[in-house]
Amino acid sequence: LLSCLRIGKEVNAVAVSNDGRFAAVGLQDYSVQLWDVVAQSLFHVLRGHKNSVNHVAYTPDGEHVASASADKLIKVWNAVK
Repeated sequence: LLSCLRIGKEVNAVAVSNDGRFAAVGLQDYSVQLWDVVAQSLFHVLRGHKNSVNHVAYTPDGEHVASASADKLIKVWNAVK
């Protein structure tokens, strides 16, 4: 999956939505990237953490992504394209 998406940055965590269409990628550059796996395209970069993002997870409905960072914060983001 990661080689198909051509992320090009250091990846710490990956989560795939329940329908398999989207992926959230937690990076060492403090961001979360949201990808359309089918189209193999990046559609959003979420910024707000102050340290590397170590965990990501989709909610069961796929509408939100939770991210946990070494900054000791958990953030919940809108993940709808």
